[in-house]
Amino acid sequence: MAASRLNLLPIPNSSLARKLTTLAARYPELSLYEKGLKCFAAMGKPVPRGWFSRLGLPSRVEMSRPLPVVGRHAFFQLRPGPGHNGASSVNPPVWGARDVPVARFTRAVLHCGGRTRVLIESHAHGPGVLFVDGSKVLSQDRFSFSEEGLARKSILLGAGDHPVALLALEDADHSAPWFRVVSSGTCRFEPSPPKKTPAPFGAAPGGPLKGLSLLTRALHALSAGQYFHARHGLRLYGSAKPLSHCFELYAISRDPSLTPLARRALLTKILGTTPSLECKTLFQARHLFERGRSARALEHLSSLNTFEALLLKGAAHRRLKHYSLARAALNEAIKGSPADARAYYGAALLYREMEQVQPEYMLLRNAWLLRQDSLLLPRLLIRMGKYAEADLYLTAMDKYMPFSPLRLWERIAVARGLNLEDREMSLLSQLRKGGFPGGIAPGVVDLLVARKGKSQATGWLESYLVRHPGDIEAMNIYLFLRVSAPEPRESIDTLRKEKGSGFSSRDHSAVFLLNETSIRLSSLGTGYKRIHRVLRILNEKGADELGEIELPEDAKLLVLRSIKPDGSVFYPLITPQKATHTMRNLATGDLLELEYLLPLSGIRPLGAWYGDPHYFAHGAFPTVKSRLIVTTPDAMKVEAITTGSVPSSTLKNQKGMITRTYTLWYLDPAQEELRAFNPRRYRKSVRIGVNLTPANLAKVLRELPPWYGHHSLEMDLLIDSSCKNRRDRSCVYRLARWVQENISQDASGSSPWRTFHSRRGDRTILLRDLLHHAAIDSTLLYARPARMGKPNLRLPSPTHLALPLLRYGTTVFDLRSAFLAPGQMAPAFAGAMALEPRSLKWIRLPALGPQRQEIHATLRFNGEGQGTFHITDETTGFLSARRLGTITSRSRAHIERVFTRYLMHRFYPGAQLLYLTYKKSSPLRLEYRFTAPSITTPSGNRQLEIKTIPFPWGLVRKFAIYKNRSQDFLPHFLPPTTTILTIIPPRGWKVASEASLQVNSRFGSLSRSMKVIPDGRGVLTIKKVIAYHAVKASEWPAFREFIKTFSDYETLSPTMVR
Repeated sequence: MAASRLNLLPIPNSSLARKLTTLAARYPELSLYEKGLKCFAAMGKPVPRGWFSRLGLPSRVEMSRPLPVVGRHAFFQLRPGPGHNGASSVNPPVWGARDVPVARFTRAVLHCGGRTRVLIESHAHGPGVLFVDGSKVLSQDRFSFSEEGLARKSILLGAGDHPVALLALEDADHSAPWFRVVSSGTCRFEPSPPKKTPAPFGAAPGGPLKGLSLLTRALHALSAGQYFHARHGLRLYGSAKPLSHCFELYAISRDPSLTPLARRALLTKILGTTPSLECKTLFQARHLFERGRSARALEHLSSLNTFEALLLKGAAHRRLKHYSLARAALNEAIKGSPADARAYYGAALLYREMEQVQPEYMLLRNAWLLRQDSLLLPRLLIRMGKYAEADLYLTAMDKYMPFSPLRLWERIAVARGLNLEDREMSLLSQLRKGGFPGGIAPGVVDLLVARKGKSQATGWLESYLVRHPGDIEAMNIYLFLRVSAPEPRESIDTLRKEKGSGFSSRDHSAVFLLNETSIRLSSLGTGYKRIHRVLRILNEKGADELGEIELPEDAKLLVLRSIKPDGSVFYPLITPQKATHTMRNLATGDLLELEYLLPLSGIRPLGAWYGDPHYFAHGAFPTVKSRLIVTTPDAMKVEAITTGSVPSSTLKNQKGMITRTYTLWYLDPAQEELRAFNPRRYRKSVRIGVNLTPANLAKVLRELPPWYGHHSLEMDLLIDSSCKNRRDRSCVYRLARWVQENISQDASGSSPWRTFHSRRGDRTILLRDLLHHAAIDSTLLYARPARMGKPNLRLPSPTHLALPLLRYGTTVFDLRSAFLAPGQMAPAFAGAMALEPRSLKWIRLPALGPQRQEIHATLRFNGEGQGTFHITDETTGFLSARRLGTITSRSRAHIERVFTRYLMHRFYPGAQLLYLTYKKSSPLRLEYRFTAPSITTPSGNRQLEIKTIPFPWGLVRKFAIYKNRSQDFLPHFLPPTTTILTIIPPRGWKVASEASLQVNSRFGSLSRSMKVIPDGRGVLTIKKVIAYHAVKASEWPAFREFIKTFSDYETLSPTMVR
C-alpha cells in the first residue's frame, strides 16, 4: 500500500537526506526508517576506536549541556561520468561522496540509579528521530513541534543502562540539532555503551549501510531525472524487494529514452514478476487507461483509495462521461491532499467538459498547463458564476496552503458575486497593502467606483501607478476616471475670484492663476509628474495665442477646458489623441484649465535627476501662484538644488510618504537678458535629485521594461562610453556609422552595445536615436541622402524593415511573440508603429504593394454622453516577411490576442475583437467594438457636437509641421483610406446636414460629405490620401498649410439638433 503511494510521488527539491528521511517517516510500514536509524546508531555494540577516527567522531560528551553532535555521515550522491546523458550507458554509474547534505548522529548511554521519570527535549528544524532502549520516543513527523522547533516528551525509565541515539538532518539555515534529558538527578550520561553490553541488533554497520546507501543513491537519481542510473541502483539494492519493484516501475514509466515498445515490454515483465502490491495494481490501471481501456482500469482501481488512484479514477470517469462519479473522486482526492494542485487541475478539466467552457478562458495551452496551477479551478468556477463552490475551494486553500497574495483577486471576485460588501472592502484593504500583485484589474476598479466612488478609486490607482508607471492598462483606467472627475485638485471657484491683479491687460495677454507641478516617486525611482495650470485670458490677443494648444510627446491628458464667467464649460473640438487641441469661443475674462501626466520612465541619467528644473516664473505669461510638490518615500534621500531666492519647503509626513511643497506668488516673466543679469530675482527654480543606491539602480534596470527614446539610459551609456563630449557631433556621426556597419555582427559589439542589445532594443531605434542626438531627422535620409553632408550615411529604403511584420493601416504588427505588456510599442521606419520589438538581423521585405483601407463604423448613443462604436475594417495589400513566417503561419488565437491588445491601447479599455479573417491573397477583415465616454459636447441648448471620429491620422503631430525644416522631408507612409461613419442619434435628435468639403494638392487630397437620412440618421464619408514622396525644403510652408487644412477637415465635429 505504501509503496504504491510512493510510485508517482513528486519528490520535493530539497536536500537528498531530507528527501529520504521525509519519505521514510511518512510511510513507516516500509521499515526503511527504522532499519536506517538502527544501522546508523549501532546501539550496544562495541565499536573500535579507529572507527570513530575514520568517521571523525569525538569521544567525549558533556553532561550538563545539550548533548552535542558526536557523529556525522555523508549521504552519497551521483557523479555521472562521460557517455550517454552525462553517464556511461555500458559501465555502472560512478558513485561519489559529498558531505552535504549531512545526517547528524548522536549516541550515548543514560545510567539511572533507580526508577524515575525523565523529560526529553529535542530540537531539530528538519526531520529527526530519537531512540531510547531501541524504541522510537520522539519524531518530528509524529509529535507537534513548537515554533522554536522543540519537541518534549516525558518517559518512565527503570534502573540500569539505557542506550540513547538521535538522528536528525542538519539544516543549512539553522543550527545543528540537539537533545537533552531533564531528570531528578539519579541519571547520568556516558559517551558510549559499555563494552559488555550485548548487541540488541547484532548487525555490523558495514552490511546494512550498503543497502541503505544504494537505495539513497537510487532515490536521488530518480528525483534528478536520471532514470537509467536509478534502475541500476534499484537492481543492486535488491530485485526481489517490493520497494525496489515500485520505484523501478516509476522509473520505466518516466524514462524518455525508452521507445513505447520497449517500455511496454519492460512494464509487462516487471508486472508479471511483481507480487500483489498496490503499486502493481495502480500501474496496471494506468497502463490500461493510457491504452484507452478506461472501464478495465476502473476495475483495477476499485480496491484502491490512495491519492494517485483517486486522480486516475476521476480521469477515467471523465473519459467515460460519468461526471458525477468523476467529481466525487476528485473531491475526495482534494480532501485527502488539499495542498496538491493536480486534483484542482483535474477538477478544472472536468468542469470545462461539463459546462462546455471555451478553452481560451482556461488557458490550458499556456503556463497553467505547465504549472498545474491550483487557482485554475476557482477562476473557472467564478467564470461560470458558481461563487459558492469557488468560495469552498478558496477556503480550503487558505487553510492548507501557504498564503499567496494572488489569491486575493479570486476572493474579491467571490465576495462581489455573493454580495458580501464587508468582506470585499477588507480584502481590498489587504490587496492595497500588498502592492497589487499581478497588476491592476479593471473589475477591481469598477468595484471601487461602485462602492467608494471615483475619488477613492483614483487615489488607489495613483498609488499603484507610482510603483508601476509602465502599466498601460492601469494608466488608461486612471485617465478615464480623471477625465470625468467632477472637480480638479485646485478649486476653480477660488481661482475664479482671482482677477490677476497686479498684471495689466495692456502689458500681458494672459496670466497664470496657478502653475503647479507635482512629482510622485516610489522607492525604486519610478513615478510620474502631473502638470496643472489655470490661466485667465486678459485680452483678445491672449485668446488667439491660446486657441491652439500642443502637449508634450508622452503627455497623458487629464483635463482641458475653458470656463466662462457665467460658469459654462467648453471643451476642445477634437479628441485628446491628436497632437494639438483647438479651444472654442475663447474670449476676454475666460479661464483656461490644463492638466496632464508625464510618466517618469526609469533612471535617466544615472544621477537620477528627474526632468528639467521647475521654473516658478513661466516664460510666456506672468504667474500669480506657482507651486512645486514633491512626494517621496520617507526612506528615500532627496536633494533639492535651488536657484534664486526660493523659500524653504514645507514638509508633511503621511503614511510613510514625505511631501515637500515650494510656493511663490506674483512672478513676472522678464526678458531673457534680465534673467541672466539678475538670476536671484528672475531665475527662481528648484531641481530635485534622488540619491539611489547601486542596488536600487540595478533593480530598476532589471525590472522595468525598456523605454525607447533619445533620453533612455541605454543611449546615455552608449554615448558616454564612446564620446568624451556629448556635444561632439562628429563622434555621434562615427558611432552611427559603426552601428550601421555592424548591423548584423553582434559578436563584434563593444560592451556598451551589448548593454543596449540585452535590453531588447531594436537596432533601427538605436540608429534613429543616435541621429537624434546629432539633431538629424532620420526620415529625411530616405529622400535625399546627398544633402546630409559628410560623412554621408546611407540607410536602407523603407522596404528593408528589420521586423517581420503585418502592415495594417497605419500600424505594422510584429507577429513573432506576444509576451510584452499590452500597448508596449516602439517606432520603426516609414512611419510604422511596431508592436513587440525584437532584435533581429536585417531582412528584405517585398516591395510596398498597393494598399487600401476601408472603415465602416456605426455609432450608437448609450445615454450620459457615452457612445458605442461598431467597426468593420478591411485592408488590402498587407505585408508579411519572408523567411521568418507569414501571418498564416501563426495561430488564430495568437493573432486575435495581438489585435485585441492593439485595440485596447489605441482606443479605450474594454475594446472587444468580434471577428478576424485573413488570407495571404485576400483582404484582412476586422470587426470590433468599443465604448467611448463623453463623446458629445453641448453647443447651445439645442445642439450636440460629436468630438470622437474614427479615426484621425493626427498628421499635425506625426509630421511635426510647426518645426522649421531646412532639409527635405519624407512623409510617413499612409495607405489611401475611406471612412464611412453611420450616426444613429438618441431619441428626439437628428443629425444636422453639412456642406461638402474637399481639398486637393500635389501633397494629397481629402473629401468629406454628409448624407442625412429621413429617419434622422447621418452617413459621414471621408476619403483621405497622402502622397508618399519627398517634400523639398522650399515646399515646406505650403505643405504645412495643406496639413493644417487637411487636419481641420478631417476632425470637424458633426452636429446633432433637436
